[in-house]
Amino acid sequence: MATILLIEDGPGIGRQLPSLLAAAGHRVLRCGGGPTPLAACPLLRQGHCPLADTAELLIFACPLGLPLRGRSYRGIHLLHAYRAHPDYGRLPLVLVALASPQNLAGTGPTETVATFTDPAAVLTAVHRLLQPRPPPAADHQGTHQHAAR
Repeated sequence: MATILLIEDGPGIGRQLPSLLAAAGHRVLRCGGGPTPLAACPLLRQGHCPLADTAELLIFACPLGLPLRGRSYRGIHLLHAYRAHPDYGRLPLVLVALASPQNLAGTGPTETVATFTDPAAVLTAVHRLLQPRPPPAADHQGTHQHAAR
């Protein structure tokens, strides 16, 4: 199925979700907002993340308004960094939050799932986002041929 990067800052939804995703055939990579409990995220330091480089979908389950554990930045800063990135911003995103923030960059589809929701709802959102999308309707203006009279 898909390689999914689960970005989380605590036990919350992350307790059951990895096993649900794995049972559905997905490969789950986990990130706590940085490579070690006190180190800054490589995306914020260097502009890229080796885990996100291999991901096909992101699940962001960090509190947006609070500093991430042991770090000086908040979840919203990390979320904006992922969505503003030229590659990671195109990835589908499941945001586990009370509400989706305004002005979230990125061209990838986003689904918001309420923070205290059953993890199965996140799995449902993942499967929706991984469904093939129909190509945009072609503009047929100027492509009609007129019949000769």
